[in-house]
Amino acid sequence: MALFFVTDEFLFILFLGTTLIESVYGAAGSLLTNLAWVYFSTAIFLLGAEFTHVYAERHGHSIIPKFNAIRI
Repeated sequence: MALFFVTDEFLFILFLGTTLIESVYGAAGSLLTNLAWVYFSTAIFLLGAEFTHVYAERHGHSIIPKFNAIRI
């Protein structure tokens, strides 16, 4: 997953270097940039959770929630 984060960071920096988002949107461009970074980082995090779940299920280890947790 670290490889995905590094790739995401590289592509995001490349995108910011080639666009004029700050000049088009002004101060709101910083907010849009941060929201996009959080969105992509969250997507990578959830993808890693899904990989972990599938890996555990295929290798015979079920993920068991704690006593007070609700299994979804």
